[in-house]
Amino acid sequence: MSAPRPGLRTADHGFTLVELLVASALFLIVLSVVGGMVASSLAVDRVVRSQTAAANIGQLIARSVESGVREASWISATASGGTELLRVRTATNGATLGWQCQAWYFDGDALYVRTSDLAIAAPTGLNGWTMLGDGLGGRDGGRVFAASGRGVVLSLEVEVADRPPLLIQTTATSRQSSTESAPCTV
Repeated sequence: MSAPRPGLRTADHGFTLVELLVASALFLIVLSVVGGMVASSLAVDRVVRSQTAAANIGQLIARSVESGVREASWISATASGGTELLRVRTATNGATLGWQCQAWYFDGDALYVRTSDLAIAAPTGLNGWTMLGDGLGGRDGGRVFAASGRGVVLSLEVEVADRPPLLIQTTATSRQSSTESAPCTV
């Protein structure tokens, strides 16, 4: 048997300092790439959730107004001091034909709805009104409701975090042929 020569290893006793530094550097590079991807995906997720929530609010409001106007025999849209009120008289579903008043109130930031068998006045408080959404505004600062004849144009912007507002615009037309003379006003 011969004795080992100086400078040659007989067995591995672990990693050298250079090997540990190279492995650590590679690990940090991989970790920073993965961390950047996770942070980016979280930011995209936040934006998508915000846009989806805004679209859902807008669609809820549009469906509410469309279904009310579609069965309306009378439509009135008024604006005063930064607030707007859309009122309709609608046919009710049931065994016999019935009528009810329905109103949507926009206070400059939020939109509310109310249904009643009696005439609905412009609110002095919001007791009895159901909020459909907030963070709203008229398109380019204009009106939310515009009534013309047997139809209503709904045009609103819904706030989206860190993005331009989402525009919701639709036209609803009444299918009722008869009209009433102001049955839902006080």
